Amino acid sequence: MKLIRNLYLTNRLYLVFALLICAMMASYALPNLMPVVQTSVVILILIACIDILLLFNKRVDVEVTRETPGVLSLGDANPIKLTLKNKARMSIHVSVIDELPEQFQERNFSISLDMRR
Repeated sequence: MKLIRNLYLTNRLYLVFALLICAMMASYALPNLMPVVQTSVVILILIACIDILLLFNKRVDVEVTRETPGVLSLGDANPIKLTLKNKARMSIHVSVIDELPEQFQERNFSISLDMRR
């Protein structure tokens, strides 16, 4: 159950599923389309399984540290430093999502970056 809770599914995956469902419906009118759709579903499932295995691999290790001042001021800019270290043997793409306090009125704060080995 922890594995499912830690997955972050993007809109791109849902779009691909929607396209495959539409292609499956179209295959009733065009029977030659059915093997293509079935093959695409199998390939999508294989890619998802490989992605999950790579993501939850024990050798993939990212270290994150956060440095903040002792006291944060509401009226001033507060420098907060996030340090990310990629200890894995492969390059990874990460999205850093920081839950900012409600008073900052920043609802969707995230940073996307590529971490190379």
